[in-house]
Amino acid sequence: MVYVEDGELNAFDKGKLLYKMPKGSLVGVSAVMDHSKFKHDISASINSTLAIIDESALAAIFKKAPNWLLAIINSISKRTRSLKQSLEEPIFADPLQSLSKFLMLHYEGEPLEAEKVLKEFLWQTRASKDSVQNAVRELVRRNILKLFPDQSGKQNALISIEKPQILEILVDYLRCQHQNKIYPPLELSQRERACLEFLALEDSILIHNSGEWIKYLQIATPEASIVEIIKFQELGIFKHLQETNKLHLEKKILENFLLAIHNERSLTGSAL
Repeated sequence: MVYVEDGELNAFDKGKLLYKMPKGSLVGVSAVMDHSKFKHDISASINSTLAIIDESALAAIFKKAPNWLLAIINSISKRTRSLKQSLEEPIFADPLQSLSKFLMLHYEGEPLEAEKVLKEFLWQTRASKDSVQNAVRELVRRNILKLFPDQSGKQNALISIEKPQILEILVDYLRCQHQNKIYPPLELSQRERACLEFLALEDSILIHNSGEWIKYLQIATPEASIVEIIKFQELGIFKHLQETNKLHLEKKILENFLLAIHNERSLTGSAL
């Protein structure tokens, strides 16, 4: 622990200035009390005079301190330790899920600079470098993103995403996994999937009553019935219109379901 008798110190993390410590500051208190290393680099911004307070000196001070003061110091030390641990832990438990969402929000059709975007992701989420590298490799393995060299020839310098919508669907899929739920598009039967494929062909009339939708589905799937209509209502593919008592086909939701079905292997990461 260091006491700044005169002058000023700067604290750095990997070359980035974090904060300044003027005259009268104590540096490394929690490190001494927790018996841990001070995690930042320290340098003097001006000529400074410092007093070093080691553990033995601190122990001598504590021996003379009243019990109530020691109790307060112990409580503050525990809270500080807990806060430090929370600040060092990743914000998101699953780097694959959080990186997918991060890339989804940042991708605008042009290749992303891998080093720049991943550095920002590391800073925002506090994820470990190894976990992020593993997440990138997993997204590549699942054919969701690709890495390319830049104009200088630097390998894996650019990130390209052919179907950015899959990232959003992957986030939803992983969320269901963490909640021990089945992702709705992937639990559909072959008959239900066939019905969705046929519904996707309809572009002109998107509003029918249930009976008309059944007849429409039976053109391609004779076994289709009210069961499929009810199921698609529950999933939001059909929206009930109160004023007409008819069903509106929600094309965007339908497209997301089909995108998930068509990319099932990429979502689950199986057999790739």
